[in-house]
Amino acid sequence: MSAGERARAKAEQVVGKTVRKAAHALHKETLAAKGAALETRGRLRGTKERAKDTFTPWHLHALAPSRPGTFTL
Repeated sequence: MSAGERARAKAEQVVGKTVRKAAHALHKETLAAKGAALETRGRLRGTKERAKDTFTPWHLHALAPSRPGTFTL
């Protein structure tokens, strides 16, 4: 998962949760539903990126060694 996508997913989750809780406190149910939707979209975006990483072959990851068979720690 790229750092940008990870940050975007987490930001959507945090903003959605904040909007949802603030709207509940003000008894604005429509805005609370929009916040919950934003939070869910952030969770799904993160899940999608983790799934992409799961099915990406190891040699295509950014942390893979430059030459097969050579590992440096």
